[in-house]
Amino acid sequence: MKSLAVELGLHRIRANCVSPFGILTGIAARDEKAKLMFDGVMSAVGNLKGMILTAKDVAKAALYLASEEC
Repeated sequence: MKSLAVELGLHRIRANCVSPFGILTGIAARDEKAKLMFDGVMSAVGNLKGMILTAKDVAKAALYLASEEC
């Protein structure tokens, strides 16, 4: 991503990337055992201790990066 940003930056084009580590989807959220396992993995290796991302969180980040605010 960095090399793409450098290359396109010469033409005043921004390059961004959203690469979430783990997303709790509807299927896992409905299965209590799967949710507990997901929570355990994210607590052990995730960098957002105590917070679980949703698809909506990722969509908001992508919209922000595509906006004029960024």
